[in-house]
Formats: sequence, structure tokens, C-alpha cells
Amino acid sequence: MRGILPDVQCHVALASYPGQVWSDGSDMSISPQCVSPDAKRISTWTGQFNRALTGYHDIPDACGRKNVAREPSAENMRRIFEEPRELPTFIYMSGHTDSSGGERFYITSDSVTNGGYDSSRVIHYSEFREKLLSEQHQEPLILVTDMCECDNLMSGYMLVIHGGLRKLTPLLELPYVYSYGNGQVTCTKTQYHTGTEWDSADVVHFAATSPDQQAVFFSCGSVYNLALHNVPLEKRLSLEQTVECIQVRMDTLLADAKYPQQNHRVYSSRKFDGDDFFGTLGFSF
Repeated sequence: MRGILPDVQCHVALASYPGQVWSDGSDMSISPQCVSPDAKRISTWTGQFNRALTGYHDIPDACGRKNVAREPSAENMRRIFEEPRELPTFIYMSGHTDSSGGERFYITSDSVTNGGYDSSRVIHYSEFREKLLSEQHQEPLILVTDMCECDNLMSGYMLVIHGGLRKLTPLLELPYVYSYGNGQVTCTKTQYHTGTEWDSADVVHFAATSPDQQAVFFSCGSVYNLALHNVPLEKRLSLEQTVECIQVRMDTLLADAKYPQQNHRVYSSRKFDGDDFFGTLGFSF
């Protein structure tokens, strides 16, 4: 029987940028018909945990008003990242990323201004690391980034600046990466593996894409959201089984040749060899 107090803290932030445009004038908004089903699915799926859930979105109501207190704004996202983790924490983020001066950043709902950005309101990847990996956090984190170009590795990210090449910054720089291909899951060390044991709270980053890939969205929501929702928590899968389950489902959804390939990655602070990955981190079903 579940206790009265939650065992898990969940934050779900879905930025849709209504009415906003990219620097070239093209529409950057994500349809509410796509965002709303994603929000419902992730809420239902995480609801299998004994969790407290806080949701953030920027979709206006029928009168055109937004709930500023529940937008994926710079202030709210920074508060999520900075708040000391006193419970195992699950953060799901969707939206857009971009880059400037060799560093990628997450575009918060209130950072877009006339096709450009308020630099004080975008959240650079270095800030993700600083806040999410702070030693003040005592409990595990599962971060899900359902967006394009939001991974752990530097390889594959190069930006031409003044005739030269500059590497773009990665997100969390975790030492292990899991991926699925050719019928099997592999776990390999990343370039950030130092040979020393991770001495902070466990961190696992589920990235919807591998380097240089775009995240695919259907009219009913994102492919990665659909695949994650398909993970059967009641079976208490290992991390390897979870990685396989997600990729196999994405491959099925994208089987039509008209869709681009999408291969997710899971980056982790250590190797997870046993069963019941989520339970091991305190996300009990």
C-alpha cells in the first residue's frame, strides 16, 4: 500500500512557444494537439510511481492567458534544477534547443524575443551540469530530454565560427552510454569516464536522439514520448531491457520510409547491471 507522502518527485515541462518564430521568420511553435497528448501520457506513466507531479506548459487558455507560475520559463526551470533533491526526482523536458558562441542551450518559454533570444533566459548546457550535478543533491535523478540535439557527447557537434570549427558543449558529461542496435544493447564508456568511481547521487539521462539527429513528432505527440509510455514498469525491467524496449517501439513507429531514423541514448553516472532499474533508483512501481 502506498504511503500518504510521495516517494518520488516528478516535474514535466513542455514548451510550445505559441506565436514565436525562428530568426529566419519560420514558425517555431509546437502544436497544442501534439503537446497535450504528450503531457497526458507522461502524467499517466509516471503516475504508476507514488509521486508528486508538477506540470509546466505555455499553452494559452481560451482567453489567451498563460499561467506564468506554471510556464517552462527560465525562472521556473532554474528553480527545478536548483532545488535540493530530497526525493528521487524525474524531470521530463520537451521543446527546442539552439546554439550560440559554441554552446548549446535550452530555449525556455520566455526567452524568445522578436526571432532572437534573451541571453539571460536561455539555459546553457553548462548551467544544466552546474545545477543538476551539484553536490547539494542527495537523491537520484532521471532526466528525459525529448528534443533535438540534447545529448551527452561532444562528438558530432561542430559549429563553423569565423572560418574555423568549434566544438559545441554537451549536456551532463556522464561516463557511460547505453544504446540499442543490431538486436543488442551495448554499454560503453564515454570520453568523460575518468576511471574513478562516481561519488555523487546517481544521474541517468534519457536523450531522445543520438548526435546530429532530429526528434520526430507526429500529430498525436512525439515518437519518444510514445515509446517511453510503452515501457512496462510492472515488469521491473533492467536498464538494458528498458533501452531496448524504447528503441524497438520507436523503430516500429518509424517503420515507414518517409520518416527519418531516430536512435535514443541513455547516459548514466554508473553501470546498472541488475533487474528493476527504476526500483533500484527509488522509483518503486
